[in-house]
Amino acid sequence: GASNDIERATRIARAMIMRYGMDEEIGLENYVWAHTVEWERALYSEETQKKIDLKVREYLEKAYKFAIDTIKKHKKLHTQISEDLLKKEDISREEFEAYFIDTKLA
Repeated sequence: GASNDIERATRIARAMIMRYGMDEEIGLENYVWAHTVEWERALYSEETQKKIDLKVREYLEKAYKFAIDTIKKHKKLHTQISEDLLKKEDISREEFEAYFIDTKLA
């Protein structure tokens, strides 16, 4: 469901920033190893943690906006697929992929 999607997206965004160094401002340092149960607190400052939290929120908001914009941009296609599914109840992979041949999503 939606809550699982948000949880997974948050986990991915946090890993991008904290584990894989995919944010120029936060840098290439791996912050995950420094935050384990063995330590009473992380080996980085509260200021850094706040920056990480803000970056996670920024990544999630950007991804959400992209998803909403994509849905709106292709609303006619979504409506057509929904209507066809209501009529047929299921479609093959080939039938589904055919919807995207004439769009910029293909």
